[in-house]
Amino acid sequence: MVNSTHIQTELASLSGLIDSIHACTKEPAKWERVIQSIAEWVGAAKAIIFTPLHPQHQGGFYCSYGISHEHIELWQTHYRNQDPWHSAAIQSNSYQEGNVLNGDEHVSHCELIKSNFYQEYLAPQKIAHSLTGVIYGMDSLCGKPAVILTLYRGENEGAFSCEENKQVAMLLPHLTHALLAMCHLREMESVVQSNFAAMNQLRVGVLLINKHSHVVFANRSARKQIAAHSGISLGIKHGEACESMTFADHHVAQNVQAAIQEAFIANTSSTASFSRSITPPAIENCHTYTLNLFSLNRQNKYDIATSAASVIIFITSGRKSLSFDLASLKRIYGLTNAEVKAIQIMAECCTLEETAKTLAVSVNTLKSQLKAIYAKTHVSSGVQLMKLIFSSTRQID
Repeated sequence: MVNSTHIQTELASLSGLIDSIHACTKEPAKWERVIQSIAEWVGAAKAIIFTPLHPQHQGGFYCSYGISHEHIELWQTHYRNQDPWHSAAIQSNSYQEGNVLNGDEHVSHCELIKSNFYQEYLAPQKIAHSLTGVIYGMDSLCGKPAVILTLYRGENEGAFSCEENKQVAMLLPHLTHALLAMCHLREMESVVQSNFAAMNQLRVGVLLINKHSHVVFANRSARKQIAAHSGISLGIKHGEACESMTFADHHVAQNVQAAIQEAFIANTSSTASFSRSITPPAIENCHTYTLNLFSLNRQNKYDIATSAASVIIFITSGRKSLSFDLASLKRIYGLTNAEVKAIQIMAECCTLEETAKTLAVSVNTLKSQLKAIYAKTHVSSGVQLMKLIFSSTRQID
């Protein structure tokens, strides 16, 4: 009787999980909770669905449970080629639809814990074992990039068992169907949602602004910072569908509006990308903050129908008071002192000309430096670089 009750409970749990997976077809925002449910059902501490061969700026996406945005960025930009589990899957051509890959079966645990990847990346996250299910393979007939579900456990939690392999295998057909249906129904929306979810993990505030100066997206950090400061607020004005920024200081409002329009002009022309920094005057009993404005490319991953974003604003606490971990930047990405210095100055939203003047180099020399930086950090634009840097930069109030 006990066994029968246990089986019925397990079946009900599986049925509810499958229903939740298929519900994501029309509501992509639910994926985060579903991934958590999958992890709990299998008995994993962390989980992620992502495109292992394609970072976000190349059409990829991720949605995770228990793994920080910073660690995902580090894996994509630096540790991917050092990951023994990933390398073994590539070498054995195991990223094929429906496969279940137990990390301990592909890479011996002794070999794993001796690797720099384990010491530098996995151990700080308390990860020692992995279990991967391939949702879309490298040669998928649907034409989508490879997508995998990977679950993680720590050293004390033990390796994944054959029974847990079977649990993941049972979910894969449902995950494949749900993701494919979602892509067919609302491909652009799902990309936007995944990128918004990623931005919500950033510790720096992020606002996306359209050509009408409306806020089409504000991440959690931005809303928290704005709520704590009486000099700026977000709200919907009468007759408008989107939020707008309102400033207590009229001159600040004019400066921000002018900067947004200038960025929009750069966005719609063939001129160099626009960047500007605005630090409003301090208000008593409030922290100072800086608005770092960048123009976005005309075709970017944050397009939302007629409210397409033209400008991205990073909100940093204090007067441009960003503290860079120079040693980590150089160690992780192999950047030179000159390249790190260029990033520091550009993070204050200096233009190419201003940055070159500060560094006492020509604009062409700076452009060459930026190409080298983009290659080392695996990004393709200044906005992507700043997003990467801001995601791991400590702010000083």
